Amino acid sequence: MTDIISALRKTAEGLQALACALESGKVGVPDPPNLTVEDVAALLNCATDTVRSAVHREGDPIPVIRINTLLRFRRSEVLGWAERQRPKDKPYVEFEQAAKARPVSAGIRKAKRQR
Repeated sequence: MTDIISALRKTAEGLQALACALESGKVGVPDPPNLTVEDVAALLNCATDTVRSAVHREGDPIPVIRINTLLRFRRSEVLGWAERQRPKDKPYVEFEQAAKARPVSAGIRKAKRQR
C-alpha cells in the first residue's frame, strides 16, 4: 500500500511541475535519460566499437559523460555531433538518400567479417 501512495505522490509532483512549466511558458521537450553505448550505436546505426572510438578521436569527439568506467551520452548532444559530421557540401536530403542507397547485403557481409 505504501508503494502505491509513494507512486501517486511522485505522479502528483510531476504533474505540479508540468503545470508550473505550462504557466510560465517554459515547456520544452526534455532529454531522455542518458544513453548507453549500445543506445547511441542503435541511434547512429553503427557498431558499438565505432561509438567508443568516436569518444577518443581527436578534433571533434562525440560528447560523453564518464561515470567511473561507464560511458553515457545525452541524445541532443549526440544528434548535434552527428550533424556536425555530415559533409558540408551535400544537402541533408542527398546525404540521407546516399546512406539509404547502400545495399543491405554489403552491411551484412561487413558485420559477418567483424565477428
